[in-house]
Amino acid sequence: MEDKLLGHMLKANDAETTLEVERLLADDPSAIHDLAVLRKAIAPLEATREVFEPRADLWLRTLSRVAEHMVATEGPTSTADAGRTGEMIRRAAALASPPPARPRVRPAPPVSDPMPSASGRRNIIAMIGLSASVLALVFPVVVHVRQQRDRATCQNSMRQFYVAASDYSDSNNGHFPRVEDGMVAASAAEALKLAGYLPQEDRIVCPASQAANGQGFVNYAYSLGFRDSMGELNGIDRRPEFGNTAILADAPLRQGSQAVPCNHRHGQNVLFIGGNVQFCTTPTVGVNGDNIFYNAKGQVGAGLFPHDTSLGRDNERP
Repeated sequence: MEDKLLGHMLKANDAETTLEVERLLADDPSAIHDLAVLRKAIAPLEATREVFEPRADLWLRTLSRVAEHMVATEGPTSTADAGRTGEMIRRAAALASPPPARPRVRPAPPVSDPMPSASGRRNIIAMIGLSASVLALVFPVVVHVRQQRDRATCQNSMRQFYVAASDYSDSNNGHFPRVEDGMVAASAAEALKLAGYLPQEDRIVCPASQAANGQGFVNYAYSLGFRDSMGELNGIDRRPEFGNTAILADAPLRQGSQAVPCNHRHGQNVLFIGGNVQFCTTPTVGVNGDNIFYNAKGQVGAGLFPHDTSLGRDNERP
């Protein structure tokens, strides 16, 4: 019952509860006593309260400033993104119709219930609703900007890897680092370090990855090579026919026979042997629609022929 009495004092009860409390106060002296105790408990706070009216549009200005700061410092990364962002901020501004500012007032000590009036409560509820609406508009902008930033940073990381791998191939008859039989995919990154093309302390890691530890590739998948007609394991090289072959990609989360993106939403960045990086919404971007995360038998392992791309996570083997 104490919560109903408190609600009665705050004028926050619904009509049915208000009638119930009024009946109780009329029939039960102990309820009157309990209500008086509650009033006395908050009286010291009320005696020192300073009431003033903040700017009516302060909430909107604050949220808009946050959104503008995010866009200015982190994106958008394209003209289309900028248009969507601007439109969302304009829609947020349209939600507010701030009344003229009122002068600050310090009221005399109250002689009756010091609780907000019904109109004041309605204003508070309206402001909360408007704030929630603005957040609903601004939050997708912030999420979108951060996703674009992570994708772009990931692509730059892949390009840096490509520079090291390309330099390595220049000194190895056009061959990129190869994952040997029995070794894991991360050994290719170690080969680049041993040859001096990557600093020893470097990790090839996607900035959107949640992985904090690991060596070599962290949440990237690298080419496991392919086997020839004799079953011998071969790596890929810079021959023109391999130009559209993927060599590195954001590693997937393997769920049975499915490869699900886990670094970025809705897809993965893919580095091709030609040096170009693309964000792909499907893993079937190998030659002739090949799934780049499984070989032609749907297995995790080396490809079965030269254009059978199969990228393995850092701990996976040919």
